[in-house]
Amino acid sequence: MAYMESRCRAGRTMNYRLYYSIRYNNGKGRAEERAPKSKPTSERQAAINRKRALEHLTLTMNASFGQGDLYVTFSYEKEKRPESYEEFKAQAKKLMKKLRRLYKKLGVEFRYIWVAERGKQGATHIHMVMSGIDSRLLPEQWPHGYITVKHMDPSGNYHKLAAYFIKYSDKTMRTEDKLQGKRYNASKNLIHPKPEKTRIRKKRAFDPGAIKVPEGWYLDQDTVEYGVSDFTGFEYLNYTLVLLPGYELVKNKPVRRKKE
Repeated sequence: MAYMESRCRAGRTMNYRLYYSIRYNNGKGRAEERAPKSKPTSERQAAINRKRALEHLTLTMNASFGQGDLYVTFSYEKEKRPESYEEFKAQAKKLMKKLRRLYKKLGVEFRYIWVAERGKQGATHIHMVMSGIDSRLLPEQWPHGYITVKHMDPSGNYHKLAAYFIKYSDKTMRTEDKLQGKRYNASKNLIHPKPEKTRIRKKRAFDPGAIKVPEGWYLDQDTVEYGVSDFTGFEYLNYTLVLLPGYELVKNKPVRRKKE
């Protein structure tokens, strides 16, 4: 049967997707029982789209950012909150213009992903992952309130942060005034990793309890997902391996760093 393994390296992570593919099926071999296919409802399709957005954002974030980069939240003081979409858009555009000018002056490539958050009570924020610089230079770029800065952790595994970004976009899309027409905004210089796909023997692949973790890696349990596809009726398994602290990839193999 046409069972596939998709392996995608993104920074210090390796994402695996094991699934059945109709595209690669040549019709040969013993037929296998599958669950009935079903047409997704609008709610189910929205959940599928959300899941795909999270997968894409996680890979992009893992590949494009790492230790030394920043996670910054630009928050509005209550009396300075924008009263309309147009006002927010103008202020966000001005912020990005200031940041581009700052990074250019510093000679640092400006990479970013940002999402707007607007709560039911009107609290408004801009959450941004960005290239690392001296964070003390940032407050003067934002005259509408205050900022909070966190340094990206050295694991290189930003699945949870990406999930927060998708959650913020969900929250904003449910408000009366949508602050952005898409889930998030990103610079054009980010890394978008491409997966490598190979055929596999199904019997060895789809047991979540039998995932092999090679030396130098650990399994992110939060990313393990096993189920049956609504589209094919066949089972699938997704998970992510993360490099252990003290290891780095050399020719796609984990090697322990030498102590200085």
